[in-house]
Amino acid sequence: MKKTIAYMRASTNEERQDTAHQRRSIERFAESNGFTIDEWYEEYISAYKTSIDDREQIQKVKELAIMGQIENLIIFESSRLARNMTDQISIMDTFTRCNVKVYSVKDGRCINQNDIDKLMNAFMSYFNEASSRDTSARIKSQKRLAKERGLWLGGKVLYGYKIV
Repeated sequence: MKKTIAYMRASTNEERQDTAHQRRSIERFAESNGFTIDEWYEEYISAYKTSIDDREQIQKVKELAIMGQIENLIIFESSRLARNMTDQISIMDTFTRCNVKVYSVKDGRCINQNDIDKLMNAFMSYFNEASSRDTSARIKSQKRLAKERGLWLGGKVLYGYKIV
C-alpha cells in the first residue's frame, strides 16, 4: 500500500526556525482533507547553501517515490523542498514522473497535477531562489556594518572576554 508522507525543513534548528508550525499546519491540512500521514521526514539544513543531493531526508523521500511507495507528499510550501531553481524543478519532476501527488499546505492544493502547475512551479522556484539570494545579501550587509561599528556579532565568547 502506498504511503502519505509529510516533509518539513527549516534552515536552522534555532527556535525561531523550528518545524513545529509546519507540523501543526500539515496535521490540520491532512485532517481536513482526509489524509493519514504514515511517515514524517524533517531536516534542519539550508536549501540555499546545500544541494538537494546533499540533504539526507529529502533523498530518502525521493528514493521512496522512485520505488513507488508514495502516493501523496504533503509539504508546508514549495520552498521547503528547495531554494535553488534547478533543484526545485528537478525534485518536482521526479515526484510527478513517479505519480506522487505533492500537496502544499500554503497553496491548499495539489501543486503538480497538470502543465499549468508545472509552469507555476517554475515561476515559484525562481522567486524562492531570488528571495533566498536577497535575504543572504541583506544579512551579509548587516553583519559587515555591525563589524565595521565594532559590535559583537554573536557566537561563542572568546576566553578572557565577558558579555556586558
